[in-house]
Amino acid sequence: MCLEHAGYARQKAVAWWQRRASGLPVPLTINEALGLAKQLHVPQQIAVQISGRFTEVVAARFAWEQAA
Repeated sequence: MCLEHAGYARQKAVAWWQRRASGLPVPLTINEALGLAKQLHVPQQIAVQISGRFTEVVAARFAWEQAA
């Protein structure tokens, strides 16, 4: 995640962090994030999509979310 970037990349990183961090402050640096990483929620399922040469995570489901 691009926590140290600005603009759209930072917005995406903040959204990613907030979904997994249960009220933890959004870190400004990678070192801060690494210090908090063990407190992040881990998804139970992920959905991926091939996008050119890369595989992209397009969705994640957590324990507190009901299956669709």
